[in-house]
Amino acid sequence: MRRARWLPVLLLVSCYAHIPLEPTTGRGWRDAYNDCRGGSQSACVWAGMRLFRGGDPAGARAHWERACEAGVGNGCAFLGDLYEEGAGVEKDLKRTFELAQHGCKLESAHGCHATGVALYWGHGVARAPAESTAYYAKACAMGQQTACRDYGRALTDGRSGYTDLPRALELLSGACDAGDDAACDILISQLSKAKDATALDVAKRACRNGSKSGCDQAGDLLKQTDPALAVRYDRTACAWGSNYGCRELAVDEAEETEATWPESRAALTAACKRKDLTACRMLASRRAAREGLTDELNMEFERLCAAGEKAACSASPR
Repeated sequence: MRRARWLPVLLLVSCYAHIPLEPTTGRGWRDAYNDCRGGSQSACVWAGMRLFRGGDPAGARAHWERACEAGVGNGCAFLGDLYEEGAGVEKDLKRTFELAQHGCKLESAHGCHATGVALYWGHGVARAPAESTAYYAKACAMGQQTACRDYGRALTDGRSGYTDLPRALELLSGACDAGDDAACDILISQLSKAKDATALDVAKRACRNGSKSGCDQAGDLLKQTDPALAVRYDRTACAWGSNYGCRELAVDEAEETEATWPESRAALTAACKRKDLTACRMLASRRAAREGLTDELNMEFERLCAAGEKAACSASPR
C-alpha cells in the first residue's frame, strides 16, 4: 500500500480550486464588470478574478483592494493570495496572513481556510497547528471542501489537540465525494489502516467519480485478491495522469515479456514525460535490458543520476 500524499499545497492553487469559473448569480462576466463599475463590490471580486485568470494581476489587485476596503471578505482573501505568490506585488507572507485573517472575519471561507493553512505551516505567522483547526472548521461549515479535508485530517493526526476518527471520516468522505482527490487519498488510507472492509468500496466509488487517487488505491487493494481487476484500475489511473498508476501498470521487470512490453513501455513513457524520475529510470533500465546499453541510454542514466534518482547512478558504467 503506498503512502498517502500528505503534501502541502500552495494557497494560490488549493484555495482557488473550489471557486467557480463563472459568477454564481446566473449573470456573466460582462454583467460583473458593469455591476462593479456601478458600485457592487461583490461584483468587483468576480471582475478581479477574471482579470487575474487573464494574466492581469495588477488589474485584479485594484478590484480586490476596492472590494476589501468595502468589507467584502473574498476581496481581502484573494488580495492576500497575490502577496503570497508575489503576483504583481512584492511577496509578503505576513501581509498574506493579515489579509486572509481579515477576510475570515468578514465571513470569507477562502480567507478562513487560508488562515488555517498559514497557521499550520507557519507562513507569515508563528506556527500554531492546533489553532489552525478552528479556521478549517469555520471554512468547512461555509461549504469549502478543501477546508473540510484539512479539518478531517486534523482530527486524525492529533494536530487539533485531540482525535475524533468518526467525525474525521465523515468530513473526509464528504470532501472525497465532492471531488477532492487528496481527501479520497487520506480517507482510504485511514480506512485501510483500520482494516475497515469499506476501504475498497470507497476507493472504487472515488475512482468512478474521477479520482486518480481512488483508482490508485483500488488497484493496490485488489492486487492480492483480483490482480486482473487491479490492472484495470491501474490502467484508468495512468490514463488520468497518475504516475503511480503508470508505474504500477508496468509489470515486474522479471516478468516482462514481448506481449507485456508495449503497454509497460507506453505507461512508463507517459509518466516519464510528466517528469517522474522513477518512471524514467525504470523505462531506461528496461530499454537497456532489451536493446543494450546505448550511448543514448547512458546519457539518460547520467541525467537521472544527476537529478537525484540514485538507482540510476549504478546503471551507467561511465
